[in-house]
Amino acid sequence: YLSRTVDFDSCEDLVKWEIHGNTNTDHSIRRTSIATYLLRGNHRDIRIEYALIEGSVSAFTSSVSEEHITTFTNQTLELRAVRRISQVFTIDYQSVNHNSFHYEVD
Repeated sequence: YLSRTVDFDSCEDLVKWEIHGNTNTDHSIRRTSIATYLLRGNHRDIRIEYALIEGSVSAFTSSVSEEHITTFTNQTLELRAVRRISQVFTIDYQSVNHNSFHYEVD
């Protein structure tokens, strides 16, 4: 006999959230990213305790799709301190779409 229960009284609100980022493919560039976030909180307060974002960019160097140069990135964010925000703030900016990609190889 096997049973499973969840003790909601001692449970902490913890979520592991994984996102497969934008995959962009065209005739000369392929890029992708995967992000993992560790979120803790409830419906009023939430914080990102840890984030790992891994990605790659492949630039095809000729018309043959087997020849390419690939770079890999790894960004890790770790929570060092928690402070309650005393007032709501806004960031005023205009978003910019970049439709080109510049890649240099020496």
